[in-house]
Amino acid sequence: MHMDLSRFKDCSAAFGADRRRWPPRDQALYDSFAHTPEGTVILAEAGRTDHFLDTFVPAPPDPHRARGIAALAMPAWSSFGKPAAALAASVVLGFIVGYLQAHATADAGTVAQLLLGPQSLQEIGL
Repeated sequence: MHMDLSRFKDCSAAFGADRRRWPPRDQALYDSFAHTPEGTVILAEAGRTDHFLDTFVPAPPDPHRARGIAALAMPAWSSFGKPAAALAASVVLGFIVGYLQAHATADAGTVAQLLLGPQSLQEIGL
C-alpha cells in the first residue's frame, strides 16, 4: 500500500492530475487512489501545478540580452581559429620538410623513421 501510494505521488508529479495524461499501465493505480483522502490531496496539488503550467506564458526574448550572450561566445570562437590554423600549417610544413629529407636519401628505413618516429628507446637515446 505504501509503495503504491509513493508511485501514485510520483506519477501525479510527473503526469499531473488528469488521468488521460498518465501512462496506460498506471491508470489502474490512478483509479484505485484518486478517490481516497490521500489521493484527493495529491491530485489537488497536481491540479494546481497543471493549472500553473497550462496558463504560463513565457516572456518574449530580450534582444539586448541575446546580443550580450552572443558577444560572450564570440571571443572564444575567434580566438580558437588562429591557434588551429597555426597547428595545421605546422603539420603541413613538418610533413613537407620530412618528405623532402626522406626523398633526398631514398632509403626506406630513413623514410619510415621520419614518418613514424623512432622504433625503440635506444634510437631515442634512453
